[in-house]
Amino acid sequence: SERGVDTSQLVVSDRAHVVMPYHKAEDALREELLSGSVREGQSQSKGVINAIGTTKRGIGPAYADKVQRATAVRVGDLLQPEVLREKLEMICSLKNGIFSALRPEGHEPFDAYA
Repeated sequence: SERGVDTSQLVVSDRAHVVMPYHKAEDALREELLSGSVREGQSQSKGVINAIGTTKRGIGPAYADKVQRATAVRVGDLLQPEVLREKLEMICSLKNGIFSALRPEGHEPFDAYA
């Protein structure tokens, strides 16, 4: 490879979970909503939710989907376009419903997956 790393023995399991573009959007939206809930002069010790300082790479939301199981996308799903399409329709419908309730004015990255 161009970075000098031998990938000839690299294997990716078909059960590995995939971070999807909507995970990154979800990560950013959650961070935005959490940071917007902080009132000036109050600290987390008084029960105020603070932003967690996420990298916004979608790791947390992808892990949450892994734990929920039904909303997880795995490498094996990428190899089956019809299965992937059905799964994404269900996932995006669910996530759009949740985030529409949190932010009724919409959120462009999620609307793209509607």
